[in-house]
Amino acid sequence: MQKTFQISGIFSIILFLFSFHNCIEWKPIGPLSTPMPEEGYKGWSANGIGRVFDIAVHTKNANIIWLCSPNGGLFYTKNRGKKWKQIPLPTPGGAIHIERTPIDQRAYRLFVASNISMSSKDPYSYGVFSTDNNGKTWDTIHPLFPSEYNLSTIGIMKWFNNQLIYSVNENVYRFTNGRQTLLHTAVVPVSGVSLEIGATTTTTYNSAGGIITNSNGGVIFNRKWNISPTSQPTSDVTVLYPFTNTEYSAIVTALSSKSTTITNANQLQMYKLTSSGTFADPHASGATGPVLTHGTNPSTENWVYSAHSNGTDHLATYKVSSFSGGGGGGGASGIALPLEFVSFDARAAAMHTANLQWATASEINNSHFEIERSYNGRTFEMICQVAGKGKSHQQMEYNYIDNGIHPSNNIAYYRLKQVDFNGTSEYSTIQFVRFDELGSGIYFSAYPNPASIELNIKIESNLIGSQFKIINALGQEVKQR
Repeated sequence: MQKTFQISGIFSIILFLFSFHNCIEWKPIGPLSTPMPEEGYKGWSANGIGRVFDIAVHTKNANIIWLCSPNGGLFYTKNRGKKWKQIPLPTPGGAIHIERTPIDQRAYRLFVASNISMSSKDPYSYGVFSTDNNGKTWDTIHPLFPSEYNLSTIGIMKWFNNQLIYSVNENVYRFTNGRQTLLHTAVVPVSGVSLEIGATTTTTYNSAGGIITNSNGGVIFNRKWNISPTSQPTSDVTVLYPFTNTEYSAIVTALSSKSTTITNANQLQMYKLTSSGTFADPHASGATGPVLTHGTNPSTENWVYSAHSNGTDHLATYKVSSFSGGGGGGGASGIALPLEFVSFDARAAAMHTANLQWATASEINNSHFEIERSYNGRTFEMICQVAGKGKSHQQMEYNYIDNGIHPSNNIAYYRLKQVDFNGTSEYSTIQFVRFDELGSGIYFSAYPNPASIELNIKIESNLIGSQFKIINALGQEVKQR
């Protein structure tokens, strides 16, 4: 029979490799064969209680231990195994899972999954029960009816975040505040979760392909996760994707060679492939799937950054609506900005005002625009902030009227500073307006801005015989036309 484990929508899939260290000393504490519980036990044999299925330790006093057995029942010790006492169960048979949560500093509530004792087969369950007086009285959490005894197995039972999570066959339940809730689940084989770490830290692509639509390509981590379920989840599931600081430094270096500056890990993107294949290449022909940018809350569109608990590495948290495979990298959004400008225009208007209009073809993670004005084309100041649409795949249009231009200035320059939610920003082209007769016949734009190596200037004029000069910051003439 294929082993499976159940994953609820509230669980996190943690994708990293564990290492186990050798224990210094192992010491038997019973009650596998002796000593026999003080009250005795009718089913006790020379071989003891048989298999121990679960164990729980008092969080404040390590001498207090509970354990359960499908053949023997439920036991506890107050002196780390010197003497054991049996706790009466609410049903015949044994117990296969135990959890505990503190009521106060001295008392604990126990949760037990009891079962029918079957020595030659897997133990099937009676149900889930709780007690806050060490078995004197029991409350029923999840009863199983007689017709279900030979069909139902309680596979997991864990207490965390003030709630009990347990599974019955392929269903996962939550018990909190006296209420039981069936959670949406997925079924994943034991061999269905895997992680691939490459021989090198990153892979670089120099062209567009697959989900990487940037014409200059991109860089991904050689750390890919893959989950192959037998049953997909019916609600979003949280994914935790860690990456080391060594991998982060490597991707910063690789992207810098492609004229992409990364100063913060939240400038990276995560991806999730929807096309087939294990550890598939996101750059391959036919690769499909969403690219996630950084945001304030984890979702199927945004990932959230946090520092790893080891104080050195990094952690990305996001959600998926189905299981397949994925990873992370940079440059996969296909554009340098988290949006794509269609146009930006500034025109002189009545009453010494300027009408600014701009449009975007798409927006990703766009927080806002800062409108900046200058009277000399070099020193700009912000005059207004306009909220962005966040994320949009449709053309969005914006408009702003600047009525604060000083009357003594007959020329004003404008540029837009686009800022996304993680603080990354980029400037638009520069536009200018004139409030004299000469200005009515000139249209001017310059990009990129700021410029370091190359500057593109576009000048349109209907004035006959006009000449234009380009002057640098030192007052030197660079070009005349």
